[in-house]
Amino acid sequence: MAEGVCDSAQMILGRQEELSYLSFKPDWSLDTLTSQLRERLSGFGENAKVLVLADLFGGTPSNALATLMGEGSDIAAVAGVNLPMLIEVLMSREDYEDPAVLAEDACNTGVQGIVDIGELLAE
Repeated sequence: MAEGVCDSAQMILGRQEELSYLSFKPDWSLDTLTSQLRERLSGFGENAKVLVLADLFGGTPSNALATLMGEGSDIAAVAGVNLPMLIEVLMSREDYEDPAVLAEDACNTGVQGIVDIGELLAE
């Protein structure tokens, strides 16, 4: 999913700098994914302001992020990623100094991107 949503966003917006994804492998444990995330995040630099988007709350990726945040990792994280959310984050990220505020806006955009087409057409 991570690769697909990133590829789709870049198909719409063009190549994006400082966009990275990590696909969770079926044979990875929570510890393996946490370690992989820790390594990936270290590549952004010590003072980097990072927002991480995960697929669903309570899944292994969001649990790994919660582990890192509990260890004091200075990241913002949102679960429930969808394409409208990622596009909004990529288009507006330069406008935000604080990734936690960007995370809040990402959540709002993600919800707004969910539309019942049949209901909308019936109106």
